[in-house]
Amino acid sequence: MAPVEEEEEAQAIELISQAISEPTRFHFGSLLHNGVTDKDQHATTSSSDGGLASVIRSEEGTCWLQTLVLFAHGTWPDYVRAQGTNKYITLDKNQEMKLKCLTLVSMCENTKYLEYQEVMNVLDMHSVQELESFVVHQCIYTGLVEGRLDQQMGRIHVLSAIPRDVSPEKFEGMIQSLDVWLEQAGKVAYFLEEQANNIDSAQEKRDSVQSYRKEKVQEAREKVLASVAESKKLAPKQGPLGERDVDESRLSKRRK
Repeated sequence: MAPVEEEEEAQAIELISQAISEPTRFHFGSLLHNGVTDKDQHATTSSSDGGLASVIRSEEGTCWLQTLVLFAHGTWPDYVRAQGTNKYITLDKNQEMKLKCLTLVSMCENTKYLEYQEVMNVLDMHSVQELESFVVHQCIYTGLVEGRLDQQMGRIHVLSAIPRDVSPEKFEGMIQSLDVWLEQAGKVAYFLEEQANNIDSAQEKRDSVQSYRKEKVQEAREKVLASVAESKKLAPKQGPLGERDVDESRLSKRRK
């Protein structure tokens, strides 16, 4: 390699080493795909914008790059299975602990409970005390996982966990899930629109019926008032109250 290329690769390896060793860093997508860190946004890759892969050329550099991918998307069992193959660098104790933390985060995805024994088997832990200390101090206190230990049932009650970097293999599944969701959302929107139209139509019918009733009531009222008025016109006129009784009394006296 040319001196410039060697220097670029050395810088990339140094960035990877810092990223997988930093205790509070658990996301690596920006560094992996763009060649930048979350805190330092200065590019370290070549002008081809191919991420760190564009400046990694040696076998050692490839080993470091694959280790970064392991921390971004992989788990502790992936590292264990690859031991002796030179696929990854040899992790120190702190890096091992960090990878185990990321593994537990992955295990917490889409579940509410994790059995102690299951976690111990995955993380190569040999006692409940070791497991509980790890979960509490390395995962819960640091904010990676929100939950509590159920010592009586021997399991971890998971409330939530931080998201990990999304691997390229998961993108297709995510796109398919979004397509299904969009299709279902469209069906729901169509159903709601139909329901709204039906409600509007029913309201229009109710308003029409109510209006018709009011018209009929008003017509009936007008007919009654007209009938009463007509009856008053046709009724015979009578004198003041008691006039007829007075006349009859006078006629009776004359006859006597």
